[in-house]
Amino acid sequence: VAELDFTACEDPVERDLQVEVLHIYRSRLLERARRKWIIRKHGLLSQQKNQQFWRRYSATLGERVCSVLIRFMQLLSPDDFDFLIESLHCEQLLKQQTKLLQESRSVGLVKMNSIHLYKQCSRWRMSHRSKRPGLAEFLNSMKNERSANVWLHKQLVKDSSILLDSRKPLAGRKTAPPLNITGLPGYEKLSNREKELCANLRLVPDMYLSFKTMLINEYQKLGSSAWQMREPS
Repeated sequence: VAELDFTACEDPVERDLQVEVLHIYRSRLLERARRKWIIRKHGLLSQQKNQQFWRRYSATLGERVCSVLIRFMQLLSPDDFDFLIESLHCEQLLKQQTKLLQESRSVGLVKMNSIHLYKQCSRWRMSHRSKRPGLAEFLNSMKNERSANVWLHKQLVKDSSILLDSRKPLAGRKTAPPLNITGLPGYEKLSNREKELCANLRLVPDMYLSFKTMLINEYQKLGSSAWQMREPS
């Protein structure tokens, strides 16, 4: 830019080209100044402080929501942006607390002191459920004679498969306990069976919902294409 000389330009095309170079340089300076203002006003100079700031909200809002909310930094002032993030954070905490009270009331708890004890008992029950699956299945099958016969048939098939695979070495790996997913992002969107599935598979609810949406979309695509292939031309 310092080497531009408009007095020596006799060709109007060359003069217009130099003016355009100045416009480009000026737009880059304005963009640089805008980015500096955003970094200074929102306190983004310290990377460690910025990571701690988003780590606090990613536990309740989720990483995907936080990645979308970052774009509002360019539209809102620092105070308005902090107010927006904190409002969404408090709203999510209130939803989690309401969900916890509803689940506690559905199991018969009427005091806040009983919730902590109930959580401990639930974690203990979930961790010990995998150690005695046969007893639980047997108790459920004793409701009628037909269920008992079905359970006995399953046990016979299972015992026969164990005898056939007795030559294979047994794995000594210890089974991991179920994951406590209460309060994680996407927990309130799960049904009771989905909550139990995520806990046993140690899967985060938000990730499970992403997999579920992906599988549903793929099934719809494959189902429609398969139906079109069946139709006669």
